[in-house]
Amino acid sequence: MKNNIHTTSKKILLEFSLMPQLALMLALLLALPLSLYAQKPAASLEQVRNGGASSPVSPGNWQNGNLNASQAHFVESHSIPYRALLTGLPSNTRVSLTMAYDIRHSGRNALDFLTHFDRIEPHGQFFHPAEVIDPTLGTTFAGQLASPTSTLEIPRPTLLRGDGVPGTVWDQLTAAKRVMTMWGGFIESIVYDGSGDLSVSNSEQRIIVTFMTGNSGAAVLAWGGHIASRLDWGYDNAGVPLSAGGISGSPYHMRLKNWTLGNLGNQDRSLAAAAVIAPPGCALTGATAACAGEVNTYSTTETADSYAWTFAANTSGAFFTNSNGDNLGSSVTTNTGSIMVNSGPGGGSYTVNLVTTRNGISSTDICQVTAIITAIPARPDITYNPPACDETTFSIEVTCPLGAQYEYSNNGGATYQASPIFGGIAAGAGFSVTVRVVGTSCVSAATHCGNYDTQVCSASAAATSLEKDQQSSSQRLGTGELNLKSNVSAYPVPFKEKLNLEFYSERDGTFRVNLYDMGGKLIRQLKAGTGKAGDLQRIEVDGKDLEDGMYLVGVENGSERQTIRIIKKE
Repeated sequence: MKNNIHTTSKKILLEFSLMPQLALMLALLLALPLSLYAQKPAASLEQVRNGGASSPVSPGNWQNGNLNASQAHFVESHSIPYRALLTGLPSNTRVSLTMAYDIRHSGRNALDFLTHFDRIEPHGQFFHPAEVIDPTLGTTFAGQLASPTSTLEIPRPTLLRGDGVPGTVWDQLTAAKRVMTMWGGFIESIVYDGSGDLSVSNSEQRIIVTFMTGNSGAAVLAWGGHIASRLDWGYDNAGVPLSAGGISGSPYHMRLKNWTLGNLGNQDRSLAAAAVIAPPGCALTGATAACAGEVNTYSTTETADSYAWTFAANTSGAFFTNSNGDNLGSSVTTNTGSIMVNSGPGGGSYTVNLVTTRNGISSTDICQVTAIITAIPARPDITYNPPACDETTFSIEVTCPLGAQYEYSNNGGATYQASPIFGGIAAGAGFSVTVRVVGTSCVSAATHCGNYDTQVCSASAAATSLEKDQQSSSQRLGTGELNLKSNVSAYPVPFKEKLNLEFYSERDGTFRVNLYDMGGKLIRQLKAGTGKAGDLQRIEVDGKDLEDGMYLVGVENGSERQTIRIIKKE
């Protein structure tokens, strides 16, 4: 018992002897500045994890690490969302943060430039809605997505290829998609530091963001990295895309390099190339002009699983067809990159539209070709002028269709002429006349000895066509005046320099004689005056300045109107 008491006594004495030392240490700790206990400034770089293409996650989760195809899905030209969580910030302090991103990786283009954090549209290629991208999730700013403290436009990229890419791509973004966003601070400037080289295999572009901190000690900075697209950069001579999509590894890197608040450590986040799907192209080629009823083929060199063909517009009655000439309608899906189009029965136009799909992803480009369709001229009506008893040749003249938009042939289309008149044809040689729309291959059926006496080209249709294609004039021969009257005579026909016109006045009063082209447009007035009913009026026409061809002479006498055709030929 005595020994136990003695031992306990020593222990109590020892504890009491340490008390002054513990008190002294506690006093020293309390005397240290409070700043030594404050949180040190820190930054954490994160990228969004929106799930795989078939297992989307919305809103997208934020991950402080690298991502692969099972964790994220994007299409070339989307922007990868990033955020920097900034903590331990001193109040009301100006801070400069340097970040970097790979513009070149393994000889391909990776991230073009920085954008707004939410740029993952269009998203229909994945057959589900785009995920919500909210940089405030899990932070003290949660719920403030729509009310950031500050935004500032990110400058246009300065590293450009000869054709202006990627600057021309940046130009296509709306102003709202060109900004960096901040909660808990105020962005003052965003500048490139002059780094980067598009001519080398691997290169990063650095950009410096300067901001003023608030009073909360925390902030969130959010932006996106624009994924380079082969639709912008194209392909090399071997047909390999110049974008980084499809290469092995993880070519898309974003980094926080340093800031004015100390060391940031290793802040590099990568995205695997397999998480970025290349958009299928749909470059379309085919005829841009055709004749009514003509069949043309439209095609693309893009490899795809399916090709959806539609008409974006159609005023000519066009339809998709096949080698059998079947009418397949106005919407066709094929597994080959070509389609046949019948341009339809009339004039007008149509626009072929193509959407390709590969691996469940549809093309987003507008791939269209518009074709202007010209109506086929009607088989021409002609006047056959047989040889006189002392002649061995005859002439023919086309009376419909007429106009500057037409040209005429009597040799099976080997040659065409502007004049609708063919003379000096040997008796017994026959004829075969066709009409072609100038500048096209749209040719009428032929009029020949066996069918010329059956007229199919109506004067009303010709007049309508002429009215559309000829320039307007303050004076034009009306369509009702195209009926020829025998009261007016002209000789010689054809004439070279001088033409004599004669007609009898139908009634007392004024008369007027005008010269028109075959489109009914006034060339000049030949004579005007007064006369009595039955008077013979004679006019000599000087035709030296007229080109070879057919003209109309119109005579107006009161309400009576008479017209005759004349022919000038050197």
